[in-house]
Amino acid sequence: MSPRSQRAAIRRVGAPAEPIASGDDTQARVLTAASELFAAHGFARTTIREIAERAGVNVAAGHYHFGSKRELYLAVARAQFDTLDARIASANADVEEGALDGLSRAALGALLGRRIHAMLAFLLGPPPSPHGAIMLGELSHPTDALPVIVREYVRPQQQRVVAIIARLAPSLDARAIQQCCFSIVSQVFFQRLMLPAMPDLMGVAALPRDHVRRTAEHITAFALAAITGLERASRAARAPTPARENRKR
Repeated sequence: MSPRSQRAAIRRVGAPAEPIASGDDTQARVLTAASELFAAHGFARTTIREIAERAGVNVAAGHYHFGSKRELYLAVARAQFDTLDARIASANADVEEGALDGLSRAALGALLGRRIHAMLAFLLGPPPSPHGAIMLGELSHPTDALPVIVREYVRPQQQRVVAIIARLAPSLDARAIQQCCFSIVSQVFFQRLMLPAMPDLMGVAALPRDHVRRTAEHITAFALAAITGLERASRAARAPTPARENRKR
């Protein structure tokens, strides 16, 4: 939070003019505690007092750094998406959109696979990140923060996947490309949603150590096959046929 934002937060909640505890360390502890509690209990059932107690700070310190529970919730979402971005970047799965045009089809598929793997590894762990639980909770019981989360954090992630798909299937229209993106993300989030039940569904005592890798490979192969099929169907639908040529005459 910038000094200007901190000052604005102080004016909003009437917090003291000086920090209650040491700056960055307190802020980090509050964010960590808030992430854990929002993931476990959701936004509505988590209080600032509970967050402060877990962080080992007083309530005024939380207000000083974040201003309100909603702003703290958004700060948690931002931190989680920042961590996801860092994971994706470290996996070499984030390429500037302009550079995508120079990649071969195989390179685009590999890029999509690395991105899917990074997303799954972040969501499933071990240990699972708070991000998945927070997002699933937000989607099940939306707060007024959801439009902000979608606009500022979810949509940029979506646009990066859409950009890859658009290069893989240039004949698809924007709607079809968007649906492909939704299909990929839904498979990833299904794995997080069903994580507690997944060992039973697979008939094993615990998830295999290579579960994330093998699942990422399957989702990638499934997605690439579907995208290729849709691309071929789209081209075939646009190709001239004798019947179409006759109608034109």
